[in-house]
Amino acid sequence: MALAQRIETNNKRGISASFNNIGICYSLLEKWSEAHDYFQKGDSIALVINDLQLHYQNQHGLAKVLLNQGQIDLALIKFKEILNRPNTVPINNNDLVSVYSSIAHTFVLLNQPDSAMVYAQYALRFQDENLDVKVNYPELYQWMGQACFQKGQTELGRIYLDSFNLIVQQKFSDKSAKYLQELEVEYESEKRDRKIKEKQLEVQKRNAVIFFISTLFLLVTLVFILLYSQKMAKNKKLLLEKELESARQEMKTKEELFKQRLDISRDLHDHIGSQLTFISSLVDQLEQEAERQKPMQQTATQLRFFIKHVFQELRDTVWAMNQASITISNLHERILRLVEQANQSQNKTLVTLLLEQEGFQLQELDSKECIHILAVLKEAVNNAVKHAQASEIKVEINQENSQLYFRVVDNGLGMNERNPPEGFGLENMRRRAQAIGAELSIKSSTQGTQVQLSLKSKK
Repeated sequence: MALAQRIETNNKRGISASFNNIGICYSLLEKWSEAHDYFQKGDSIALVINDLQLHYQNQHGLAKVLLNQGQIDLALIKFKEILNRPNTVPINNNDLVSVYSSIAHTFVLLNQPDSAMVYAQYALRFQDENLDVKVNYPELYQWMGQACFQKGQTELGRIYLDSFNLIVQQKFSDKSAKYLQELEVEYESEKRDRKIKEKQLEVQKRNAVIFFISTLFLLVTLVFILLYSQKMAKNKKLLLEKELESARQEMKTKEELFKQRLDISRDLHDHIGSQLTFISSLVDQLEQEAERQKPMQQTATQLRFFIKHVFQELRDTVWAMNQASITISNLHERILRLVEQANQSQNKTLVTLLLEQEGFQLQELDSKECIHILAVLKEAVNNAVKHAQASEIKVEINQENSQLYFRVVDNGLGMNERNPPEGFGLENMRRRAQAIGAELSIKSSTQGTQVQLSLKSKK
């Protein structure tokens, strides 16, 4: 599993170390061919990544395999290469003793007893002098005994072999004693184990109850978290829907505003353009009258009136289009200026403005509605001043139920609604009322005339 993870993560050093460990396992099982293959694989990767420490570890394993496979000369070469490694690649004391022991064994197999004795004795001395060498190598006495027999030193060889057997027997005795001791401890502890098991059973029952209660509590908590999460998700969804609806409304408002401004610009073009055309014709008439040397006062007066009328319509239109929102209170101020101008232009008729109710001044109107309302009221006031011969004209604003009412009432002579005098502009007023969805009504008698514009309130 470790090798698979290292291969998956491309850990080349880990892969080389894993191959080395597998080779050692096959060596312990005396499967030399498999061991040789894995040591060879590990060494190839170590050389690719230039890890000399891993290289010499795999070479050590390969040398032992070659020795057991009978390739003694090649094994000896590899053992010496391991000893003569660069100083930059240190070897630990355990591995050093193991290499010396393997070389001594190799020289015994090569029937070179003197060399075998040198390496075996050096390994023993090094083992005794270095306390960090944690592994004893009794086989060193075996190699020295065999070397002595090869040299004909039978007595000394027997002593070394006896030492080898004694150490091996001592290791076996130590293991046996430890095993017997473990059996005694196991027997003595069996009774305790019974009592412990009984107590453990009680603890298990108690733990089972605790586990059941904990599980129940966890389930309740999870259900609560799930319900809470669902509620939060629902709230989030509602919030998103609300934001989306708000964005849609904002877009709709912008579209309506654009359409409204488009209508105003079209209306401005139609009405102001027609009036400028009329002014142009009056200028032409003035030129002609000047050529014929006729009196031009009446024409000049008409020209002055229409020029003022055009300027006033332009001012009203620009004012309405520049307002972010227009309330009844804002419109009241604009109508008040209209009333003041009507009083300043003549002194026969008194024009007054009356706001009949309080509380609806903050209601909002759009710019298109304001422009048309102002135009209708201006037309009605001008008609009353010119034609009604009235002593008083009242401009009234009030609200009844859900309707807004704008009235111009005079106490003049009245008029014939079917055949109104030229210049009354009734058709123009009706068209403006229709443009904003309002109703225009005109009531006239010998007691006077009432022009009423009614518009549905937005609240």
